[in-house]
Amino acid sequence: MFSSFSRPGYSAPKPAHISAETCTISEMPARIAGENTVRVLSWNVQQIPAIATQEYPEGREHCQKQIFEHFNITMMQEAFLNTGPLRENAQWSWRPVFAPGRKLLGYINENFRSPGLMVRADRDVAAIEARPFGNCAGLFNHKNDCLAQKGFQIFKLGDITFVNMHMDAGRAPEDRKARARQLDILFAALPVEGPLVFAGDININDQRPQEHARFLEEAQKAGLTIIEHNKNDVIAVRGVNVVNSGVLEFDRYSDHRALWVDLVLPASQPAFPATRIAANIP
Repeated sequence: MFSSFSRPGYSAPKPAHISAETCTISEMPARIAGENTVRVLSWNVQQIPAIATQEYPEGREHCQKQIFEHFNITMMQEAFLNTGPLRENAQWSWRPVFAPGRKLLGYINENFRSPGLMVRADRDVAAIEARPFGNCAGLFNHKNDCLAQKGFQIFKLGDITFVNMHMDAGRAPEDRKARARQLDILFAALPVEGPLVFAGDININDQRPQEHARFLEEAQKAGLTIIEHNKNDVIAVRGVNVVNSGVLEFDRYSDHRALWVDLVLPASQPAFPATRIAANIP
């Protein structure tokens, strides 16, 4: 979601610059022993071209990057700005940008062609597919999702398929209609079998009971077990051994909490390197 306009009567405070040395980062949970354990993070980082971001300290992307380095794989939503620092030192990263299609704005700035999704990892994984949903609700109002091209990206680590997505926000009937169609597209794109990690900002929670019930039904039909569902963010898995999970709050850096899981790779899959390979990616 973009939030392009200031709220009535709102005066944004002047951001205070921070450096990587002054980041406030919660203590990370202890890692389960075992070289085949993979720690995965899903987080809406709220790096959006919006006046609301002035409420955060300037330079927060460097602190977000420090957080990412505690994880083997990070799936981001709303990664529109500062993507260089966010992917810095990753061995592999992928931020899809779609063709402009019929969107005039897409010819002006690539952010209007982006779903705001990005993945970084400390080893090579395989990009499979990225696709826009092709529908949205809201342009120049408080839930102006149509300024971007929300969608999903699919990648693989060995036999495990990962799906990172961001769906429309808002409570209006047209928002609910857009999400219903996006849910159809998303679940139709999932592999019918095999290990799966499904994560992102679905903008569905138990405060929207009909949508929530339908999401749970579709997840069950796909064989998914929901590991963490905090407000609008979710991590679910199928055919994957989860040994630990949790929710991290970094309210200085985003209005979303970060969800994480520790997965155990099958013995036949290559383990993550004990020492990460640093490769600066522009």
